Amino acid sequence: MKENVLDVLAYLFDNYWDNEASLEADESELACELEQAGFDASEINKAFVWLEELAGLKLEDYASLAGVSPSLRCFAPEELEKFDFESRQCLLQLVSQGHLDFPKLEIIIDRAMALGCQEINLEDMKQVIALVIFNLPEDEADTHWAEELFFDAASEREDASGVFVLH
Repeated sequence: MKENVLDVLAYLFDNYWDNEASLEADESELACELEQAGFDASEINKAFVWLEELAGLKLEDYASLAGVSPSLRCFAPEELEKFDFESRQCLLQLVSQGHLDFPKLEIIIDRAMALGCQEINLEDMKQVIALVIFNLPEDEADTHWAEELFFDAASEREDASGVFVLH
């Protein structure tokens, strides 16, 4: 049985993201499908709550942070404990490359913390980043690098290479 919320979210993304009709399916039907795929009902429910909360977040809610430089962001002790070094480095690299501004960074950190995992490693963080970016109404350039990041994380889960490179 697949054991965590991020696995459910990754499965949903892999199987339903491009198919708008499937995403509009009844939540109970989708839950049944996920259970048949081997996911635990409690993890499915947590994933649905996570997605609902993500859908409720808007960049406008973080507008007051828009002028703040993300390079000044310090990780809170809980974040340092939860995010491994590589996942923090990934966030900082995306900030330095101009892919993430402060509002996006805060939303990503919020959603990563909401996963309820003991630790967020690099591939987990990449998936959270991609899921958040895909949810935000942005330009196609954001979607492109986020998609590259997500599928890189998926391949890392398969081969465990762990090298972070974003072109």
